[in-house]
Amino acid sequence: MASCEGESAAFSFMYAHNLKGLSSLLEKLKEKTPTVKLLKELSLLLDTIYTPINYGDCNQKQKRLDEYFEKTKNITGEKIEVSLDAAITDLKAKSEHLFKWLNQNEWLKEGFFNGYYDNKGKRVEGTSDGKIKMMLASQVFALMSGAVNKERIEEIWESINKYLKDKKHGGYRLNTDFKTLYLDLGRAFGFSYGDKENGAFFSHMAVMLAYSLYQEGFLNQGNQVLNSIYKMAANPGAQIYPLIPEYFNNEGKGLYLYLTGSASWYVYTLVEQILGIKGSYGDLLLEPKLVADNFSGDKIIVKIPFGDKAITVEFLRKNKTNKALKIKEVLLKGKPLSHQNNKCLIKKDILESQKKRDLYLQVSLG
Repeated sequence: MASCEGESAAFSFMYAHNLKGLSSLLEKLKEKTPTVKLLKELSLLLDTIYTPINYGDCNQKQKRLDEYFEKTKNITGEKIEVSLDAAITDLKAKSEHLFKWLNQNEWLKEGFFNGYYDNKGKRVEGTSDGKIKMMLASQVFALMSGAVNKERIEEIWESINKYLKDKKHGGYRLNTDFKTLYLDLGRAFGFSYGDKENGAFFSHMAVMLAYSLYQEGFLNQGNQVLNSIYKMAANPGAQIYPLIPEYFNNEGKGLYLYLTGSASWYVYTLVEQILGIKGSYGDLLLEPKLVADNFSGDKIIVKIPFGDKAITVEFLRKNKTNKALKIKEVLLKGKPLSHQNNKCLIKKDILESQKKRDLYLQVSLG
């Protein structure tokens, strides 16, 4: 039967990820102040500081949540001062418990994660009636959370290619064919297999898979997933202009051309993961994850807004290696900047000290 976490294990990975991310933000805030003022009602959720509960006991957690909802029907406005160290410890305890629970209880012998339970509390994924049932979202959210070790990522990737990659079209399906009407899992499983959310090729989830693989250092695998979307979109059988549709159906036809978050996720993946241009608490971080296949020539040029600057970044490929390309040199207006472990952190004050709005960065890779 499902536990508290198991009702939607896939999203629980992301809940734990967000808790971990919030603790990191508090670590940064701690550089400026040791404490923070919060609404008194939040003390119910900061249980390790005030009134601890057993995270392994669903009833205790649900009771605490009910108490919180009751207390927050009317906010008093009263505030309490909380130590940031204590708050960070509390958030880490929650995220670590959830990550550990999910890795122990939702990892399947088939080589992938279960992410869902149906309306009757029955585990959805794994082997059932002699059939493999696997859902792409379960794997994507687990990978994106950053809580899966390299060995399991390799197993998940192998399983995705074994069970979800389509031999004819080359794309990645949302799920295997359950071969039955499965309304206990929702309306999506009332569609015929290969249509809409039941086994179609959803661009949004595929791009998120690529993002997650790049994030974990699986560059060639991530590149393979992005290329699968491009090839399906550019195929005459898609019957669309070369763009990113919400999904492709069983015949490889692109559908719902303007109802998709895939395009923004694609750009997000391209800029932050592949080109590795991202913000870091006000600073600019360069951490490219480019491979030879990303280049049509020897350079890639991109212009991005950052703060009040318009920054042009030119990536130069210095050799023909098929391996991941690493930073060899970074120049800001011709002057070298320090870099280490394929990362170059450009401090905010350095950018602000530049008088001109237009800045030029040259990144040599090899």
